[in-house]
Amino acid sequence: MELKSKPFYLKDEQIKKISTILQSMTEDEKIEQLFCPLVFTNNPDVLKGMISRYGFGAVMFEMAMP
Repeated sequence: MELKSKPFYLKDEQIKKISTILQSMTEDEKIEQLFCPLVFTNNPDVLKGMISRYGFGAVMFEMAMP
């Protein structure tokens, strides 16, 4: 994959940092990065627990309906 051109436009030092991070990650960590769950909760502890337990690439959060 060409990271120096469109759409990434990364510099050599950025590519090196990404490569280092990817090499240090386990297969499970890499898979977790593919997920972005939508969490409906009013409990901040639930959200914190989910974030600390899993290595999601992102989490979308919405307040739960009462």
